Amino acid sequence: MQHCGPALVLRRYARIPRSVPLPLTPEYEAPIIAFIERLHGHTGIQVATNHLATQLTGEYDAVMEVLKEAMRPTLASDTPCSFVIKLLNVVVVPGEAATL
Repeated sequence: MQHCGPALVLRRYARIPRSVPLPLTPEYEAPIIAFIERLHGHTGIQVATNHLATQLTGEYDAVMEVLKEAMRPTLASDTPCSFVIKLLNVVVVPGEAATL
């Protein structure tokens, strides 16, 4: 098998889409909206939702406590679910560059 250098690999994957919109099926829409609504209204954190993600900003313990409590009803339901979480050690303000 011939070795592929990085340039060849990049060219080979250059046609891969950079984003893939996935339709939100009706059975998942309500649990997702309910989860996002449970995130709002907590003191000590800020919640910002856009068309791609919901961002929580605040002290680590406060953010993790809100996430834990908001995820509990979804995880206890019969609806299959998956939570994908990114934790950043920088402040992210929607529409602004990250503070390093």
